[in-house]
Amino acid sequence: MLYAVIRKQTWFYFKNFSRDGLGLKFLVAITVLCDTAALVAIYATVYLYTISHWGYLTKQYWPIVTFVASTRVSPALVQSFLVVRYYDLSRKWIVTVVIFVSIGLTLVTCEASAAIFAIWSDYTERYRSRVTVIAWLSSSAATDILISLALVWQLRTMKSSFSGTERCPRIPCQSR
Repeated sequence: MLYAVIRKQTWFYFKNFSRDGLGLKFLVAITVLCDTAALVAIYATVYLYTISHWGYLTKQYWPIVTFVASTRVSPALVQSFLVVRYYDLSRKWIVTVVIFVSIGLTLVTCEASAAIFAIWSDYTERYRSRVTVIAWLSSSAATDILISLALVWQLRTMKSSFSGTERCPRIPCQSR
């Protein structure tokens, strides 16, 4: 059901925002394609584990590898978009580089986990991915926190005001 919302919003975006740049349109298209690949892998996993191989789950089949490999690409693209917007606001290249390195670390450790699942497909060998999975999830959380802190700090220190947010129609405004 959520995928139907993604498809509807993607259609709405491409139909109504034709003036956006080709790079942004490409980013949206790649993100939706990665989400589609992850969804197909999830459906295939459910089918394989509940219909084809019911009762004897001893291997991690190709959908698990596909899901893990594709599940990190969409967040990396979205995080990169946010970091570019942060750089446009702040022009702080050191913070931007640090966050991009964190995004890269997250992407590399996720793809390493997928490679481990592909090489050692037996569930008895799943422990081999322990370090890469912990690094992947930890760096993913750290990247999200870094982006949030950088954006909040930048928006808090900006000198410009947004006039639409300074009016208080129903709540009495406090003078500064």
